[in-house]
Amino acid sequence: MNFNGFKFLFLFTSRFFYMLLVIGFLTFATESSFASVYTYPTYYPESTPPIPAPPEYLLNCHGCPITDDKLREQLAAQGVEIIETGDKLEIILGVDRFFMPRSNTRLQYNKVETMKLVTRFLKTRGYVPIEVYGHTDNVGSDRSKLRRTKEQADTIAAYLWSNGIPLGNIKSVGCGDTEPVASNQTADGSAANRRIEIFTGYN
Repeated sequence: MNFNGFKFLFLFTSRFFYMLLVIGFLTFATESSFASVYTYPTYYPESTPPIPAPPEYLLNCHGCPITDDKLREQLAAQGVEIIETGDKLEIILGVDRFFMPRSNTRLQYNKVETMKLVTRFLKTRGYVPIEVYGHTDNVGSDRSKLRRTKEQADTIAAYLWSNGIPLGNIKSVGCGDTEPVASNQTADGSAANRRIEIFTGYN
C-alpha cells in the first residue's frame, strides 16, 4: 500500500470513530434529559391492597358527610315517603310525581336528581338485595296494568343500577292493581295506588 492509500484509510477510520463518539454522546444526553423530566411509574406487587376511596354516597358536593337524617329531609322535600321498621326499609314513590303523564314509564327530568338521592340512601344500608314493585289503580285491562307497572319498576331499577347499585342485587316486579292501599273510588285513592315501592331487608 502506498502512502496515499494509507493516508486515506487513516482519515476514513478516524472520521468513522468520531461519528460513533458523537452519536453515543447525543444518545446519552437525550436519555439523561428525558429521565430528568419523566417520572417512571411505580409498580406495586399484587399482594399490596389498594387504598379504598371514600364512599361517594356518604359525601355531598362539598365533600362533607351526609347523614341519614339529612338524606331523609331531602327526600321528604322531594315527595319520597320512607318507612323503616328495624332492619326493614320501604321507600314509596308516587307515580304521578315521578313519571311523565303520557308515557307513564319514563321519569320526569326533574326527578333524576331525586333518584340519585334515593340511591345514596339505599347505599347507606350496604349492598343488600333490593326489590322494586310497581302498582297502579284499576284503570285498564289486567294485561296492560301488569305491563305498565313492570315497565315502571324496570325504569326505577335501571336508575338504581346506573347510580352504582349492582344489577344482581335488584329485582323488579309489576303487580298491576292487585295490592291497593286505598279505594279506587276517589281520585286521591287512585293516586295513592299508583306507586312504586322499594324494599330492603325483607328477605
